[in-house]
Parts: sequence; structure tokens; C-alpha cells
Amino acid sequence: MAGGGWWVVGGTVGGGHRSRIMTGQEVRAMGDEEITVELKKLREKLFGLRMQKVTGKVEDTASFGKARKDIARLLTEARARALRSTRAGA
Repeated sequence: MAGGGWWVVGGTVGGGHRSRIMTGQEVRAMGDEEITVELKKLREKLFGLRMQKVTGKVEDTASFGKARKDIARLLTEARARALRSTRAGA
């Protein structure tokens, strides 16, 4: 597949049929604002998944881990950028 990522078939919050797993390369290519927006979306998705878990309607239990890992990738890149900017300014 062109683009470097891969798709996992399964249910997602919002009626989608596929859950996307981000690659580190894709995260590094994002701008700071894109990272912030994507973090917000993923946190909302994780909240929705938790609500589905409570009601017993989770279709794809692996989506919890995927969302958490994507959030971790985004936070790691945001932190690395913050450290680079402070080192460059020092």
C-alpha cells in the first residue's frame, strides 16, 4: 500500500469500517497544529470507546490499544519538538 501505513478491518466510533494506525513517519510529517487536532480527535475516540465498553457495544476491542498507541506517538513527537526548540534557543 502506498503511503507506508496499513489498515486494520474492524468497527470504529463514528460509523467507519476501518481503524487507521499511524506510522512514526506520518506523525513527523504533521505540523504542530495538525498534531494538536489529531490528539483531540483520538482522545474523543478513546472516550467513545470507553462508553461503548460500558454499554457492551464494543465491536473491535483492539481499537483501544490502537488509539492509545497513536496518542503516545503524537505526544512523543510533540515533546521531541518542544525539546528541540528549547535546545535551539539556548
